[in-house]
Amino acid sequence: MTPSVSTSCNKDPLPQEFAELRKQVEQLPRPQREKLVALTDRIKEMILDRKPASELRKEAIAGGMTSLREAGIEKVLHGETTLKEVNRVTFSHGGAV
Repeated sequence: MTPSVSTSCNKDPLPQEFAELRKQVEQLPRPQREKLVALTDRIKEMILDRKPASELRKEAIAGGMTSLREAGIEKVLHGETTLKEVNRVTFSHGGAV
């Protein structure tokens, strides 16, 4: 199954706490979005049930998601970015991304 990120659903808009994260994800090229989180049936159900972001994050990590910070650290190790840039991006989002 190919992972995908969907920003639309048939129910009410996502809770406000997801708005900024959704905006950031939408700005990424599709291959990078797919690396962030696979929208499994379980994750989709949790979103539609309006589960807290913390629960979604735990489920996604259990399913193999790499956090933005972890991906950034990997890029630092490969010389593709700096730790300063990783800290700027991830700490500005409360480290939750």
